[in-house]
Amino acid sequence: MWDGPLAGLVVGVLLALIVAQLFRTFWPGVPPPFLAALTLSLAGVLAGQVWAWLGLPGVDLGSANLLPALAFAALLQPLAGRIRLPFP
Repeated sequence: MWDGPLAGLVVGVLLALIVAQLFRTFWPGVPPPFLAALTLSLAGVLAGQVWAWLGLPGVDLGSANLLPALAFAALLQPLAGRIRLPFP
């Protein structure tokens, strides 16, 4: 039931939510807006999945590639203050 791409999608979304909240909580200085941190965390998790798809080494958490996802999300977080995502 929970095999294949659906499991990777669920794990990836949960990982992005957790990472966004952790970056927002522990980021030095002014915390970035949550929607910007979440968007950049999703981009980092997606980059980690592309990393796994290319067959490069990494640490897996279920179907998500944890180590590159965290690295890409951390590298993208300084851009969070520059992103303006309006709420409807």
